Amino acid sequence: MAQHGGAMTTDDPELKAFLQARERVYGGFLTFVTWSIVGIVLLLILLAVFLL
Repeated sequence: MAQHGGAMTTDDPELKAFLQARERVYGGFLTFVTWSIVGIVLLLILLAVFLL
């Protein structure tokens, strides 16, 4: 039978710094994806306006 570890605690300062860095990277990625989608949608709208 597998051993189950306890709940993960964030008392370790290195773990807190690691998690904060991951959150910053994830936040930047989400911002990039959001603005990319907005840009593509705007480009498609402009193409539709000028071509129709």
